[in-house]
Amino acid sequence: MAARIEKVEREFIISNAADSSLSARVQGPHGGIRCRFLPPKNGLIRFLPQGGEGDQPPFRAWDSVSVNFEFHGQAMTFTTRVKNVDRALLELEFPEAMYRDLLRRWPRVAPPKGFEASLLLPGSGLELPCPPCREYTELYAPKSSFASESLNGIVDRFKQKAADMADESRVVMYSKGRWPSDLAEETIAELGRALFLPSLKSGLPTVDPYPEGRIITRSSYAAAHGLDDLSPDSKILSFIRQKSLEGLNSALWYPILYYRYAVGFAYLGIRGPRCVDLAAVEFVHDFCYALAWSLKVHGYFDAQASHTHEDLQAVSLVDISASGILVSLDQNLPRLKPSATVDLVLSDPSGQRPLKARVARAIGAKKNMLYGLAFESIGEKDEDQIAKGIYGPAAEEISKSQGGHC
Repeated sequence: MAARIEKVEREFIISNAADSSLSARVQGPHGGIRCRFLPPKNGLIRFLPQGGEGDQPPFRAWDSVSVNFEFHGQAMTFTTRVKNVDRALLELEFPEAMYRDLLRRWPRVAPPKGFEASLLLPGSGLELPCPPCREYTELYAPKSSFASESLNGIVDRFKQKAADMADESRVVMYSKGRWPSDLAEETIAELGRALFLPSLKSGLPTVDPYPEGRIITRSSYAAAHGLDDLSPDSKILSFIRQKSLEGLNSALWYPILYYRYAVGFAYLGIRGPRCVDLAAVEFVHDFCYALAWSLKVHGYFDAQASHTHEDLQAVSLVDISASGILVSLDQNLPRLKPSATVDLVLSDPSGQRPLKARVARAIGAKKNMLYGLAFESIGEKDEDQIAKGIYGPAAEEISKSQGGHC
């Protein structure tokens, strides 16, 4: 697991690396070389290139480069930009971030010329008479207690346990004649997350305890609607207050997600002194995923449309390695959850190759979403070809020298 190194320690490590003339590999979009640390000067990190005499390093000013080296037996890496370069001196901007223990065989670099990527998002080509959702959801076989149940058995099990958990419960499926009918249903269908209200008097929760994102919080609701924060008279808070006045004390609305659609929802409501808790969230989450999978297996919806070339979504490549890519997607596109798998087509000067990738991380930004995609089950031949296209003649040296760390 990578650990971010704070600024003071970064400065200490770089200073000590220079005192010891440590060797580092600097990799850019046009190639890489071995260098030795020199003492920093004028706020810049400096290196002595170790190429042949008279060789010009394969960098240009403002190239994005990754620097990989070992410090006291630990792998270190950072990404920054070239400030100045000549045969005897390479100067880089001081990095905003540095990481240790990054288990990555191949260094990440800015994509070389000719590299492009397109994604085939889950459920592409599927058209359902249901509300489209802000997030894509991958369907998978359930591992919960619902796994062995039939479609009717899943619903019956929900009803039985829900009766013990709440005063009222229901499962609703959307169709041409039944779409979201109030703000709670509209919100969970739009955002693809649960409206979890342990106490309606407290409003929306401030924290989502699930790392993949399951619950609508104050900040996530505000961000989805282009707000810095929620005003007391916002629609969602007004809706919650009204439900409280009607006698509802605690509630949970959970969307049933089918690829890029909300096809229905499950609901628990309590009017007495009890409250819906995280155990109920886990139970309803498992139910909704098991039901969605069963709908797929039993052909509840019409057969899924086949994928076509038009379903491919071009993405902006931020950086690349032989084991994965970092891509940028417009925020208006539905979100991908961490651990989801996607199909992609990676193009380089040698041609196109279809690959599978897993979402290793998702990072929100102001105008787009960044996704780190790790190639899944990539063959040795494809990995070698990608590495040669990215690193050129240095690919073999990197492969032999890293042995797991870079």
